[in-house]
Amino acid sequence: MALVFQIALGLLSGVFFFALLQKAYFAGVTRKAKDWFGRLDVVVALALSGLFAWQALHLFGRTSLPFQEETIGASLLAQVLFAGAILGYLLFRKVPLREFFGVNARPVWKSVALGGGLMLAAFPFISMLAFSLSSGPAEEQEAVKFFRETSSVQARCLLAIMAVLVAPIAEELVFRGLLYQVFAGYFGKISAMFFTSVLFAAIHGNIPALLPLTLLAFALTAGLEWSGSLLVSIAMHATFNATSLALTLYEGAQ
Repeated sequence: MALVFQIALGLLSGVFFFALLQKAYFAGVTRKAKDWFGRLDVVVALALSGLFAWQALHLFGRTSLPFQEETIGASLLAQVLFAGAILGYLLFRKVPLREFFGVNARPVWKSVALGGGLMLAAFPFISMLAFSLSSGPAEEQEAVKFFRETSSVQARCLLAIMAVLVAPIAEELVFRGLLYQVFAGYFGKISAMFFTSVLFAAIHGNIPALLPLTLLAFALTAGLEWSGSLLVSIAMHATFNATSLALTLYEGAQ
């Protein structure tokens, strides 16, 4: 019965997932692409995309290295600096940050609540697909495996901060905030969604997770497109990571 319930929940979640995509891209009333960006931004976006593609090929071409506690601080710092660099670039380009983040669309708490609700509705479908494509724990991302196996409370707390707060902000800033919006204005929204989503999935360096992560990125992009708020996609991303970590802890306690 439990398996039947999980499958039914996953299928219902899948219906919601595709309904969100339909509303965001095929409902006839889509958000107009912003005119904040010009040709310089296209060059910058293409350069960043090339860098990420090279990084993804490098990750796929090597054996996964064990995740270590000593690397968490460095990863946190790198992501904070990266997010700061993107924000600095947006300020340099005179992008209106309140409109960029969607603060004008609705109060921050409503965007956070909306993003959390959207992801909780889509999560069972993405999770079911990830489970069906995985053949065992060896295919977990190294950070997730480390979080499950470590006994260090400090390491788990730092990793949780990185996964639930820092990474969603940094990754949404670059993928949905910069790359998607630049490419959407020049190459069309659907093409931009596919390209940035596949690139987002690839940089995680986990081949079995490519399709689930691509679908996750579809959901994040659709959340931005439907709501008009980057805060919504950040909240969706944070909710996905927080739910994944919570399930990892729960399964480890069994």
